[in-house]
Amino acid sequence: MVVMELAIEYIRKLDNDIIDLGSFKNKFFVLTANGDVYRFDGKDFKRVIVSKLKGTVTQHSWNIPHMIGSTSVVGNSTIIQLIDLRSQKASLLEANDKVAGVLTTSKGLIYWGGGIIEGYLGLFTGDNSWRVKTKPIQALTYDEHDEKIYIATLTGLLTTLDVNKPTNQEALMKIQGRVIKIMKHEDSLILMQPDKISVINISSRETYPINIRPRTLNLSKGVLIITTEGDEVVLRDLGSDKSRSIKVNEVYKVIQRGDEVYVIAKDKVIRIIGNNLEEIPLEGLPASYIAVGNGVALSLFNIFMHGVFQPPKIDAKVELSIENEEPVYNIEVNVRGISSLTPIKNEELLIETNEGITGIKLNDEGKATIRLSADKQAKVKITLKQFESKPTMLNLPSLDKSVVEGIRLTKGDRLLTDGGEFIIQEKLGSGGFGVVYRAYSAMEDRYIAVKLFFGVSPGNLEPILDEVGKLGKLSARLNTDRKRVIELYGFHEFRAVSHGQKKGRVYGMVMEYADGGSLRSVINSNARFNERMRYIILITEALAKLHEAGVIHGDLKPENILIKGGNPLLADFGISRIFKHVGEFVTAIGYTYAYAAPEATQKGIISEKSDVYSIGTMMIETLTGDLPAGQSTNIPIKTLNKLSQLDKGTELIELISRMRSEDPNNRPHVKDIYASLTRLYPDMIKGL
Repeated sequence: MVVMELAIEYIRKLDNDIIDLGSFKNKFFVLTANGDVYRFDGKDFKRVIVSKLKGTVTQHSWNIPHMIGSTSVVGNSTIIQLIDLRSQKASLLEANDKVAGVLTTSKGLIYWGGGIIEGYLGLFTGDNSWRVKTKPIQALTYDEHDEKIYIATLTGLLTTLDVNKPTNQEALMKIQGRVIKIMKHEDSLILMQPDKISVINISSRETYPINIRPRTLNLSKGVLIITTEGDEVVLRDLGSDKSRSIKVNEVYKVIQRGDEVYVIAKDKVIRIIGNNLEEIPLEGLPASYIAVGNGVALSLFNIFMHGVFQPPKIDAKVELSIENEEPVYNIEVNVRGISSLTPIKNEELLIETNEGITGIKLNDEGKATIRLSADKQAKVKITLKQFESKPTMLNLPSLDKSVVEGIRLTKGDRLLTDGGEFIIQEKLGSGGFGVVYRAYSAMEDRYIAVKLFFGVSPGNLEPILDEVGKLGKLSARLNTDRKRVIELYGFHEFRAVSHGQKKGRVYGMVMEYADGGSLRSVINSNARFNERMRYIILITEALAKLHEAGVIHGDLKPENILIKGGNPLLADFGISRIFKHVGEFVTAIGYTYAYAAPEATQKGIISEKSDVYSIGTMMIETLTGDLPAGQSTNIPIKTLNKLSQLDKGTELIELISRMRSEDPNNRPHVKDIYASLTRLYPDMIKGL
């Protein structure tokens, strides 16, 4: 079954730990350990309350969406802070003793304390306050309807007082045993006790027990939500006395906001309103707090995250091949959950082309291959049939076959120029532009790489030669103190010969051969974190130099980062820019979908910030082995969990999130990324 998943789209690291989250008027608010409050409106994240507390928050209550109460201890006194999110105003009250508990209400903040002989109870509204003596308090609750406070005392009494006339205190009845929590529903009081739950009718004073040993107890629309030590969540309807239970994997915390109750477990959050349950999958992410409003907000220590539910993501990779001397598009489709990266198995894809709509079934790996004739297609629309996901659109302009040369080379075939010959050793890879081979240069007695291009003819050669000349000078300029980019040796028109038979002419580039493979081999290896991070730092430094020289790479991906002598070298930089001169064919597939920035594929805009997005995606894959869904700023939840466990993981998460921001203007410059990484990992740049 296809399910929605939570896509994390915004991440922000704070200076203090987050101790609670709430939602009010379609905005999220964050309470930190020092009492500051931040607001997130879907785009901007800023501090709206500077705490007036003089220390760390010791207790807090956020029972009412717009009211936050918190305390800090200074010597023998307690500072109480009450925040009204409607006015974004903070008020202070100093109590000359220790406060045992706080509870926000529509009236203000109820606070209480005292000793084993005598207690006290107070109300702080910000403008006015009162405080009265009471019996020592175990637990209390406030009923918004009748405006009364109900108290379970240490002396075994249930008492009540009117919040508007606090001197009017009334004893209701005697109770037995310890009371951990008290709640009110209609004409009943519900007591959470160590070994049971007691429901007391206030009018008749009758008591009946619910024989469950509760770990936590909450109330939502007449339904008790009980968690047990056995990690069960029990829903007990007080109207019908009917119960149902679900087993969860390790309950971590239970949070209540009004009628919303969140049970945070190891692998998911269960949101409960009355008898209705909704599961939010977390894929192992250890969330501390969560709130639902305009999207979903959750925290992990001092990291704030915001996400939205999204359907599975359809990734597509396009390659051109020649079959029976005809150009053919091979489209590889990969459909995964956006945060779990779980393959969507055996679902049907709808493929809409110029010739109509056809269906194709995904395999057990969530993949399918579509083969289309290149001379008949303009657009391809791919949709997941069983789910209303956003379709993936591919622009595949018709190809002028007169400039396509379907030359296939095998080991031993030769490429001849007026200045020498190159003997083909093996095919290294292929893509939308052509094919790359490892070849032996007999004249120079060395191995080189040759990239043969599709779509090049004498009529469009001049701008390419001009650009190749610039790239040759650029490689020489960037490789002064150490190697950063693959050396470009030249651009030639080759005569291809196989077993003495001429196979035609083709244009191509001759480049330095990197014997260490590409960054892909590092990703797939058992390399440790330090080695992987060293590669990332070197890549960002090289890219910063490239940008300083005024060149945008345009197609950053692991296959375009080659390894030689243990160092990463940028390859294929500028190629997308060159082939914009050739025609719209290469423009459509002049980037790699999985790594390309959203503005590159959606608007055809490429800038230095597009490279930043791509390298952020490569960082995720290099450090975790996970490749996020293409064209999504989401960092998969399972990947967030992996990143958080790395050295300086929280700082990495925030940096990568900014690098992959939807808005290019919010992404940092590469030189700033390099500076951040060298600050975080100074030992990895020694000797550079």
